[in-house]
Amino acid sequence: MEQKVKGLTGEKIGKWTVVEFSYSAANEEGRVVPHLRVACECGTSKILSIEVLRSGDCDSESCGCIA
Repeated sequence: MEQKVKGLTGEKIGKWTVVEFSYSAANEEGRVVPHLRVACECGTSKILSIEVLRSGDCDSESCGCIA
């Protein structure tokens, strides 16, 4: 799974750019989900699950900046 996620490096999702794979962890349903280090356009760095990034909800769009 890590190899598939590494292919996302550099991909832009909302205002986030995928920097690197960070780790995998089980979600609430027990499914293992990759977490990625991402960087916002404003420079803020954060680790988000791929589920959150792809959900399109407000937490996944940006870090909350106005960038």
